[in-house]
Amino acid sequence: MSEITIDTVQGIGDLIWVYRKLSSVFDRINLNILAIDNSAIQKRAEQFAKSLTKIGDVKYKIVSSEHYSRVARGMYAMPEKDGEYSVNAWLEKGIHLDAIDSSPVSWDIGLKLSPVQINRQYLLLYVSGCAHNLGYYQMKSEEWAEIAVAACKIMTVDTCILIGAAFDKTKLDEVRSAIGARLRTYVHTDYNIAETSYLIKQAKYFVAYQSGLCMIAEELSTPMLMVWFPYLAPMTSAWVRRECLASGLVSHTFFGMPINNIIDVIKRHKDVLEKKAIR
Repeated sequence: MSEITIDTVQGIGDLIWVYRKLSSVFDRINLNILAIDNSAIQKRAEQFAKSLTKIGDVKYKIVSSEHYSRVARGMYAMPEKDGEYSVNAWLEKGIHLDAIDSSPVSWDIGLKLSPVQINRQYLLLYVSGCAHNLGYYQMKSEEWAEIAVAACKIMTVDTCILIGAAFDKTKLDEVRSAIGARLRTYVHTDYNIAETSYLIKQAKYFVAYQSGLCMIAEELSTPMLMVWFPYLAPMTSAWVRRECLASGLVSHTFFGMPINNIIDVIKRHKDVLEKKAIR
């Protein structure tokens, strides 16, 4: 059995990219997930990591922010032995995941889904409640609410489900309050990762802050609008399966864009989805 132990940055998206690159070569991948502190936010990816078939031991290594950033910004090709691993810097330069080196990419990572009871079509919305990236403009709760209401109208649904972790709940509740009576709205922060993945799979459309949940949506072929920080523009097509790029499954917009422009992106995306007969 081929086995490797790596130090890697945390985050569901980070782990998906690493897993896609390593799982085609190694039978068992042990993780030392780098964390800056012991907070729940730093350790949010543990449950997800343990749900993947080829993940072995999962440990945490508390490091300085400088060390964490160095690994996250490193450009590591397929490792020959135990060591650090990250593909973030490659992707941020716009280099597609399967062009980083000659090793194959396992695009299907075997996500586990656990059904939850939902009897209607719905729009799914993820808004981060974290305080990171505050140096960049992010939509106010009222602006997210306007996007949700418009997107539901465009996609012909009357229900909006807001998902996230427990530390996102305050922000999600603010968005729900701003939506008011215009939509049937639910906030769910108590689902495990398999249940959350099921909700993503069943959604008619997903609108989301750039996050690992977007990578899960792409894996599950759920139509999605992903909202990025502008400095990551080269990355928007570097992590996506090429067939998803061709089909138009994933659409992108950026924080700082006028809300009406973002709504126009959703309208155009619906036209693309209908032409391709997606959802």
